[in-house]
Amino acid sequence: MPGGWSVTDSSTEDFIRRSRIARRRAHRLAALKRWLPRIGALAVAVAIAAWSFLAGPLRHAIVATHARKLAQGQSTTVSPTATPGSTTSSTIALALRSYNVGDCVVWDQSPSLGARPTKVVPCEGAHLLEVVGMVNLPPGPYPTEAQWATFRSTYCTPLINRYLTYPIDTDGRFSVSALEQFPGPWAEGFRTMWCGIGSRPLNFGVVPADELVSFSGSAKGKDQTYLADPGTCLSAEPDGTLGSAVACSQPHTAEVTGSAPLHGLTAFPQSRAEWNAGVGAGCDTVTRAWDGGAVPPGVVSTSLQFGRSSWDAGRRVVDCIADRPDANGHLLPISGSLHRP
Repeated sequence: MPGGWSVTDSSTEDFIRRSRIARRRAHRLAALKRWLPRIGALAVAVAIAAWSFLAGPLRHAIVATHARKLAQGQSTTVSPTATPGSTTSSTIALALRSYNVGDCVVWDQSPSLGARPTKVVPCEGAHLLEVVGMVNLPPGPYPTEAQWATFRSTYCTPLINRYLTYPIDTDGRFSVSALEQFPGPWAEGFRTMWCGIGSRPLNFGVVPADELVSFSGSAKGKDQTYLADPGTCLSAEPDGTLGSAVACSQPHTAEVTGSAPLHGLTAFPQSRAEWNAGVGAGCDTVTRAWDGGAVPPGVVSTSLQFGRSSWDAGRRVVDCIADRPDANGHLLPISGSLHRP
C-alpha cells in the first residue's frame, strides 16, 4: 500500500511472543549460571557461621543455662582432702565449660550456692584447681562417688603425671582432683571430666567435706613432701592410729617435733625395724632440740611412716613426733603441749 503498512496475523504475533519469552528465559538462565557459584559459596559461609555460633558461644550459653537450672538446690560435692591417699573432686554446674591445660580455676565455695560459675585466674595467685586435661567418660548410669573416685584415679593420675613430667605423690602436698558433671547434663550426653591438681590443708588440717583448699603458684616443680610444722598436735583415731591436727589444748596423743632424713635405704621400708634403721638417731636429736635439750620422762620420740607413693615420688624425709606409750605400746592421751622452749 502507498505510504507503507504492515499486517501481523495471529500466528506471527504468537511467534514473536514465544520468542520474547524464550529470550527472557535464556537471559535468566545465563544470569543464574553466573550467580550460582557465588550463591553457593555464600550459603556455605552462612552455614559455617551458624554452626560455629550454635556449637560455640550460643550452645555454651544454652548448656550453661540449662545446667544452672538443673543445679538449683544442689551443692558442690567434694571428697575430704585431709586423708592421705584420697582423691578430691568438685561437682559444679559449669564444669560444662572448656579450659586449657595449665589453667588455674577458682569458684565460690559458699555452701548456700547451687550452680557455681568458675573463673580462670593467674596461677601466681590463690586458686583451687590446676587443670591438666579432659577425659570423655563412657556412657552409662550416673556414677556413684566410688565410681567417680575410680575415674579420677584411673584417668586423671596419668594426665597429672604427664603434665608434671614426674609422678604425683598421692600422699603428698598435692591431690588428684577433678571437675565432674551434674546428673542432668550427664543424662543428655555431656560426660566430660576435667582433671586437675588440688592441694591438701597444711599441718594435717581438715576442711569441710564440700570444700577444696586453695594454693598459690603452679604445682609444677613444687616440693611434694607433706610435712607438719613443729608443735602440731595430732588426735588419735578409734583404731589407735594418728588422725588429724587438733588444738594442743584438746586431748591428743602425739606432737610433731620436726623432721629428719632417711639414710641408707635402697628400697621402700617394709617393717618398723627398717624405718627405725633409716631414721637412726635423727628424730631423737630433733625432739631433744625442740624440747629444750631433754625429752620429758615417759615421752618417746619416733617417726611417722609415709606411703609407697611418696617413696616412689622421691620423698626421703619423715615427720618426727613425741608421744607417751603405756607398757603395752598404746598411746596415752596428752594434755597441753610437750614443748619446753
